[in-house]
Order: sequence, then C-alpha cells, then structure tokens
Amino acid sequence: MAEYLETTTSLLPKLKSEERIELAQPNVGLYLNGHKSIDHMEGTLYLTNRRICYVDDTQPTVHSLSINLTDVSDLQITNRFLRSSAKISAKVNSTRRYLICRICSFTNHSYPHIPCKQCGVAGRYKEIAASTDVNNLESGRCSVCTFQNHPMILDCEMCGTPLRQSKSLDIKFSFHIGGAHTFWGALNQKCQEASSTDSDLKQKRILKQTIREKAITLGGVHALQVSHQKQVKQSGATLTRAFQDLNAFMSLAKQTNDLIKNLSQQSKETNLSPTNNDLEMTVTRSYFDQFSSYDVSLTTTTELSKSVAQVLHSYFKKTSCAAVTLTVAWAIYNRTRGIDLINPSLFLSVCQEMVKMNLGIRQITFPSGLIVLELVDDHRSNVLELIMSTMKPYTSALECAVTLGWPVNVALEHLHQAEIEGSIVRDMDEVKGTGIKYWKNMFLDTEFQENP
Repeated sequence: MAEYLETTTSLLPKLKSEERIELAQPNVGLYLNGHKSIDHMEGTLYLTNRRICYVDDTQPTVHSLSINLTDVSDLQITNRFLRSSAKISAKVNSTRRYLICRICSFTNHSYPHIPCKQCGVAGRYKEIAASTDVNNLESGRCSVCTFQNHPMILDCEMCGTPLRQSKSLDIKFSFHIGGAHTFWGALNQKCQEASSTDSDLKQKRILKQTIREKAITLGGVHALQVSHQKQVKQSGATLTRAFQDLNAFMSLAKQTNDLIKNLSQQSKETNLSPTNNDLEMTVTRSYFDQFSSYDVSLTTTTELSKSVAQVLHSYFKKTSCAAVTLTVAWAIYNRTRGIDLINPSLFLSVCQEMVKMNLGIRQITFPSGLIVLELVDDHRSNVLELIMSTMKPYTSALECAVTLGWPVNVALEHLHQAEIEGSIVRDMDEVKGTGIKYWKNMFLDTEFQENP
C-alpha cells in the first residue's frame, strides 16, 4: 500500500533500519488507477532494498509516498511512443502488513525482523489482517481491541488496526527523461529478493512455532524439566489465589460480624422487643462466629514455616553450611519463589513460628542484634568446642568461618561471645603486624596457689 514518506532536511527519503538506497531516477511522474496524479506530476524515484520511494519536487513534505516491495506485483514496462514517456506499471496490494508486538501490543507496519517502534524488541510479533466480518465492518468495531470506531473510519483510532480490506492500487511510473529499463530491471530483481526473504521468514516462524509446540511431546530430560517447572508455577499460583480468596472471605465475615454486633447494640439501646429479624440476626451472628474463631493467618504462617524449613535444609545440604543470617535466609527463600515474594516482617514471624514447630532449625539472637538460623545438630551444640577445634594453635574469623561452614559475621559473633566469657583471647599477628588472631585462654587451665 502507498504510504506517506518522511523526508530528511536534504529532501532524501528517511530510511528505516538496515535500509539503503540502490538506485535514484529524477523527473518521474505518477499515474494512480489509470489517471495522472496532479499532486505527483514530477519528482525523484528512489529504489531501496525494501521500498519504492517517491519524493515530490514541488511539495516533498506533503506529497511524497513509499511502497513496500512485498506489496508490488504484476510489473510491466511500456516503451516510449511518440510523445508518450516510457512507463512502468505495477499492481500494489493495499492490505498493509500489520504486526502486533507481543511485548507492548503496539501495531507496527514493518517487517518481522525489524525491532518494534515502541519497545525495541524484534521478532516478537503476531501478524493480523484487516477485518472481514460484515458486522464489524458495518459497526466499525475493531477485531483486535474491540474499540467502537466510526463506521466510515478505515483504521482503528486506538490501535491502528485496519477495519476493512481495501482494493488493490494500479500505479504507473512515468519516466520523462528515460531510465525506465534500468530502473525496471533493478526493481524486478529487488521484488524477487523481497518476496523470497519474506517467504523464508514465514517458514522460519512456522518452524520455530512447530518446534516449540512439539518440544514437550518429543520427550527428553529438558521436556520433563520444563513440564515440572510449569506444574510448580501453576500449583504455586493456585495456592496463592486460594489463600487470597480465603483471606478476603474471612475479612468479609469479620466485617459482617461487626455489623451484626453494632445492630444488636443499637437494638438494645432503643429497648425494642425482639422480633423475627432479631432472631435471624442472632442466628447469623452465631454462624459467623464459627468462622471468626478460625485464624487464617496462623494457617498461612504454618504452611510458610514448613516451606522455609524445607528450603533451608536443602540449602544447608548443598552448600555444607551450618548457619545463615536472617537476611540471607530471606533472600534464599525469595529466590526460590521467583516473583511471588514475601516481605521481611512476614518472614520474621514465619521463622519464629518455624522454631516453635521444631522443624530442625533454631534461631540465635546475638547481643549485637544479629539473628542467625542454624541446624539443630547434637554435634554442633557445643559452639565453644567447635571453635577450639579450629585453633592450631590460633585461628582467625575467616579461618573459623571456612572450617566450620559459617558466614564470616556469624563466626565473628561467636568468637566475640567466647571472648566475653573468657574462653579465648585475641592478639595481633606479630609477623604481618595486622590482623586479629584468637588464642585459647591458657590461664583457665592453670591452678594458682597462694604463698603461705
């Protein structure tokens, strides 16, 4: 379809991405549907690798137009005869290529391999055609966005989708000073290349779609992993929606119960005799009291506690780590949930509930305020013995953390606590002059006797 052409300040066609000019021919006029176009009497005709561009000499910013090579068919050439100029005639398909971007839903009028003008993503299009529904044509309703347009409008005002199929356009290029055969040969070659490229792109899209659809049915380890991931996501989304619906129902029940209490209080203050409505209200209140006694937040916290404990046990097993801080544990759990994250306050209450449920994880709060989650293990119950086992004959915070599988800040807290108790002492490295080393307090093993 013939479209408006934007020109540069030097009156050249404004090229698209990866587009280049192949040939230029001045002194060319246009015939549209067999009639000489008054607005296109003379101009310059440009042939690019994708379009035919006409730049009018009189009003280039108004009457310039372009035609996609994929819409051109039935190319014919007529030689010069007497006073008649040589002409190239072609039939232009007026149905434009409409590509709906799957990312931002913007309607593009370009090729599939060209990035979207709105979001810049290439190759994520859905091709559509103009509407052929008689009811939509008569009412002006868009088949893509369902916007109600005026019946006389050709394109949707909201998304730009064509509302009806248009007839083809017969166009002739009249070459006033020659050059028709050269231009016709180049145009014929470029049209064949454009059609072959367009067909190849369609075949590639069909092949990719077929491979994507058959990926699960073909089997294999990757197919099983993808299927499992989809099932996990669907189950998580279903469970999340179920808890949301339950929370909404319980809040509505509590609001109804509060309303019943207020109405009962008002009826008592007015000293009215009980009626059938009051009896119905009493029955309704007792019914909702049963639901109000059920704490849905406790159930949600319990289920989350089990999930957090499972994730932490799996993390400890993979990394051979025995303890993590509360912040690290929150990050680990949210990483496994994907986009369905939980806030820190909820995670803190979940960890407190997890400790009460005795799920193999215990919580330690140091005097500095650092909260640590670690495994409940008899072999790791005596922290002081573990620290002493790393001293050969001394240790540092980093060596202790690497040996025992603790984070460095957790090792520092344990060493500081043991130093306060007097079990170990600190000293600076005499060789390097820097760094703090921790030694066993040997004075605890020495027995002092008073002189008589």
